[in-house]
Amino acid sequence: MSWGRRPRMLWIVLGLAVGILLGALVVRRPAQPLTAERLAEAREKWRSAAVTDYSLEIRTEGSAGALHEVEVRRGEVTAMTIGGAPASKSAWQYWSVDGLFGFLETELANAADARRTYGVEPDSVVLRARFDRDHGAPVLFLRHVMGTRQSIEWEITRFE
Repeated sequence: MSWGRRPRMLWIVLGLAVGILLGALVVRRPAQPLTAERLAEAREKWRSAAVTDYSLEIRTEGSAGALHEVEVRRGEVTAMTIGGAPASKSAWQYWSVDGLFGFLETELANAADARRTYGVEPDSVVLRARFDRDHGAPVLFLRHVMGTRQSIEWEITRFE
C-alpha cells in the first residue's frame, strides 16, 4: 500500500469503528433519534396525562454515574438523593419529568450548535431517546459526541 492511500484507509477503519460503536449502543439500549417533533409530542402526552405525584429512579452512566431517587408531589420535587446521599435542593428542579424535558430541549439546542458546544461538526453528535407510550415521560436518553469524552446516558429504571 502506498503512503498516499494510508490516510484514506485510516478514515475508513475509523468510520467502521464508530459505526460499530453506535450500532452497539442502539442494540443495547433501543431508542430513536431525538428530534424536536418527537420531544414536543412526548411533552404534550405528558401534559395530557396530568401526572403530578410520582416517584422515580434515574440511573446515569459515565463519569458522573449514579442512582438518582426522586419524589415528586403536586408537580414539585419534594425529596431527592444521589447515590443514597441527600441532593442539594438547587439540583431538584432538573430531575423531575418536567426538568428532564427541559434537559432534552437543551441537548437539542447544543447539538444544533455542536461546533461551539462540543468543538465538533454537527453530524458528530448523536442524540437518542425513548419515551413512555402511555404518559410520554422520557425513559432513556443517550448523547454520543464522537471523538470526545462528552457522552452521557440516563435511564428511568423505576417510575411509580
